[in-house]
Amino acid sequence: MPVEITLLSSAVAEHVDDQNQPVYLFDWQHHNDLFPSGWKAESSESQVA
Repeated sequence: MPVEITLLSSAVAEHVDDQNQPVYLFDWQHHNDLFPSGWKAESSESQVA
C-alpha cells in the first residue's frame, strides 16, 4: 500500500523570559513529498504482516 511522506522543518528558539516553555517552533517550511509515487517495500523483511 503506498504511503505519502512529506518533509517539514522549522526553526527553534528559546523562551528566555518563560522557563515553563523552554522552546518554541516557528517559520515552518514545506519541502514537498519525498516519494510522490508512494512508498513500496522491496524486500520481504520490510513487508507488514
